[in-house]
Amino acid sequence: MASFKKKRSRSREYKKTNTGVIDYEEARQARAEKRSKQAKAIARERNEEKRAAKAQALKDMLGRKGAQRNRHRWVFVLIAVALIVMIAFPIYNIYSQKKQLAEVEKENQALHEQLDDLKNEVAHADSAEYIEQQARSVLQMIKQGETLYVLPKSDFFEKQAEKQAQEAQAAEEAAAAEEEGGQEAEAGDDN
Repeated sequence: MASFKKKRSRSREYKKTNTGVIDYEEARQARAEKRSKQAKAIARERNEEKRAAKAQALKDMLGRKGAQRNRHRWVFVLIAVALIVMIAFPIYNIYSQKKQLAEVEKENQALHEQLDDLKNEVAHADSAEYIEQQARSVLQMIKQGETLYVLPKSDFFEKQAEKQAQEAQAAEEAAAAEEEGGQEAEAGDDN
């Protein structure tokens, strides 16, 4: 049946292009060109299919290699992080120990200064001037003919200042409360 359709299409072409004389050689060349074009088209399609298959195979292979590369990258990143952590903690410990050492050295320096002061005080403890100074300041002793004036301790003045500050604050709060009460009364009148 397929050959019948071909014959039919050929006869239609013949009727369209019928000039009365048939050139068999020309018809053969036309058929050969047509067949070669079809063969080239089929070959082109096969080549494209082969290229697509190769590309897909390469993509699959690269996909596996890419996944493998990603695993290698993650392992590298984890090792790098582990190394950084292993290096960072000792550095932090060294830094904190240096800071602590500096604080201890400052404290040691202060204690040495205090020790020097105490040694000087002990060395001067036997002098008459030091004994007189301690007798006057600690024991509140005086020489004959002198008058001793005893002032209240500085705590007394501080307590007085605190009392005055508290009284002033209480007065301010009372004034603010009166002012608020006046404003509320005005707001109540407006309603």
